[in-house]
Amino acid sequence: MQKGISDSDKHQSSAEFFSHDGIFSLDSAQWFRTVSSLTNLQVCNNYLVGATSKNTLIRASTVPPHNISEIEISRVSDDRVHNIFLDPMGWHTIISMQSGMNFYINKGIKKVRPLNKTKDHLFDSVAWNQHNVNELSTQEILIGTNDGLIFETVLMFNEDSFFSSGNIEQYWIQLMNLGHSVTGVEVIRFSYWFTKCT
Repeated sequence: MQKGISDSDKHQSSAEFFSHDGIFSLDSAQWFRTVSSLTNLQVCNNYLVGATSKNTLIRASTVPPHNISEIEISRVSDDRVHNIFLDPMGWHTIISMQSGMNFYINKGIKKVRPLNKTKDHLFDSVAWNQHNVNELSTQEILIGTNDGLIFETVLMFNEDSFFSSGNIEQYWIQLMNLGHSVTGVEVIRFSYWFTKCT
């Protein structure tokens, strides 16, 4: 007869597995219960964003104080989150809905903003600008879609665009069409010296 493994045994054995070589550690997270289930989750730079089945976005710091907030993404009941993307610094979040609507939220604001120029595109990947040091702008990024398109854009939050009908997207340029879903995209910058010598 096989003995079942209790939840505490599972937690202890996984904690031992992940912390065996000292690279990872496993610990309980400070969290609160939502009335709906999580559908997407991203964590970067001690900052967590999660989308729920009720079209809300949960944002939380993974270090004390945890500062947990829940924000409405969309009131359209039959729409669902397709994907969420969080930049490496934890400042910028892009939300792509199954309807083709896309939204942006900055860590410092409490309401999502529509990305009007991106309508009817499902985002499958984002190449964040690894050199970005600006909390209010993504600087140049690439976005890959499920129908094979790659776009370049800059998303910038400012008070004028938030309180008016101004666009968050500073520009929106299609770079290429691969003909199939772009599930991963990355930007590698070459120095001027390297490009001049080749």
